[in-house]
Amino acid sequence: MRNAIEALESLGAQIGLAGLGFDKDGVCGLIVGDDTEIFFYGEPDGEILRLSGIIGDIDDERPALAQRLLELNAGDGENGAAAFAVDPDTGEIMLVRVLTLSELSPESLLAAVEEFVVRVEYWTENLPHVAVKDEAAAQALLPDAMIILG
Repeated sequence: MRNAIEALESLGAQIGLAGLGFDKDGVCGLIVGDDTEIFFYGEPDGEILRLSGIIGDIDDERPALAQRLLELNAGDGENGAAAFAVDPDTGEIMLVRVLTLSELSPESLLAAVEEFVVRVEYWTENLPHVAVKDEAAAQALLPDAMIILG
């Protein structure tokens, strides 16, 4: 595929949503099933398509969760080709993936999106059960104030 517009059009045709495309901000939201929301970001003429799905929140009761998610990013591939990220404005935990469109056929794009949806659904359900090594020790290491650049 040549660009992100073509990729979304192809994906839309394959899933029965003709006219799937970006809004004026370069974002396309898609609800899968009952409540799984996937966002596509990209420059319309660019060959990169970014996918994201919100899987939960970082909260004050589980400060070690962010550290554990970073460990999982570098770990055993449990999250596939995707990675965890935290939105600095909202504290939402996201699963994100970057696709290089020149490397994908329409069929492999669909397969990559389907796999991503499965992983977002998995982590949305399982994030509350992610074990951290020592929550009390992690709490003690947190600074009194944090500056988040974003």
